[in-house]
Amino acid sequence: MAAEARANAEKEAADVLAKAQRDAAQVIREASDRADKVGLEIKASAEAEAKNMRNAAAVEAEQTQLQQLGELRGQVAALAIAATQKLIGESLDEKRQHALLAEFFSGVKGGKVTVLEGEAVSGASAEVTTALPLTPDEQETVRKDVLAKAGGATLTFRVDPRILGGMVVRIGDRVVDGSVAGKLENLRQSLQ
Repeated sequence: MAAEARANAEKEAADVLAKAQRDAAQVIREASDRADKVGLEIKASAEAEAKNMRNAAAVEAEQTQLQQLGELRGQVAALAIAATQKLIGESLDEKRQHALLAEFFSGVKGGKVTVLEGEAVSGASAEVTTALPLTPDEQETVRKDVLAKAGGATLTFRVDPRILGGMVVRIGDRVVDGSVAGKLENLRQSLQ
């Protein structure tokens, strides 16, 4: 009996040991599976984060490029305008200056240039700026055609070579800029 009890005890011990080994193997498999799953999740997360970082870097690079292009466009526009002003300043002789004024006056007469829109302004001060002094005939044309609606306006004529050519008329708070410098400024702003 003792031999039989011993054999049973050894068998039970072997069964317990076998079950413990099976359970341990199961726990190891489950842990290994969980480790594989966590590893895949970490890898996927790292890949997603890397993709997001690449996308953010691409967006930042594009914004930087657009900003640099904008700055470059502004610099090119400034250089082009400066060169144009220099060329125009050198090529606008007195004859061409007076032709620009005649063009301004014909624009007023033809309705292409409006100094005052419909309403008369009385008692306002008016200032006419040109790059060269106006001839008496040109001054009379300004009085008659340009300032006809500004009845009673005090009129002053001013010379400012910085406008390069053409004319700037200021009546009260209204300004009509028919100057070459004004047109160049409009061009510069449209280039930016």
